Amino acid sequence: MRPKIPLLFLPFILVFGFSIDKRQKVPDFSGEIMHYNIKYGIFHIGKATISFTDDSLGRGKLIKAEAGTTGIVSVIKSLNYSFECCMDTITGLPIYAIMDLTDRRYHAYNYTVFDHHSREDSSIVLSNISGMHIVPKNIFDILTAYFCFRENYISLNRYFVR
Repeated sequence: MRPKIPLLFLPFILVFGFSIDKRQKVPDFSGEIMHYNIKYGIFHIGKATISFTDDSLGRGKLIKAEAGTTGIVSVIKSLNYSFECCMDTITGLPIYAIMDLTDRRYHAYNYTVFDHHSREDSSIVLSNISGMHIVPKNIFDILTAYFCFRENYISLNRYFVR
């Protein structure tokens, strides 16, 4: 059984930087793994996986998304993308995020740390690519935003195919 979630929600998640509301529930989808087949028209061009597990170091929940090209597309363009973050289980906010993109000769890696406690009015995001940024208080990264949005705004029961 695979959930069928309308792609209508994806642009909403990508466009808006979410800030957490104190009344929202912290998501816990421990052990959940979602597999996706990526298509362009009738062609299968890739596979993706999103997993939600416990962090091995005990800091929180580890959310990991991986995608890569498959089939004939991988001969033309071998693309592998990995994004992972560690979510604080008390607040639901990210502790750190890692982005790793590989395409034959091109490799991009970014390690980002989120500091939600040093400042009262804002948060600090420290990226090894772009440096330090002052951002709105309690900001999410893309994976924690997705799971928080899913926990608090989408009732998945109506999207399951039975």
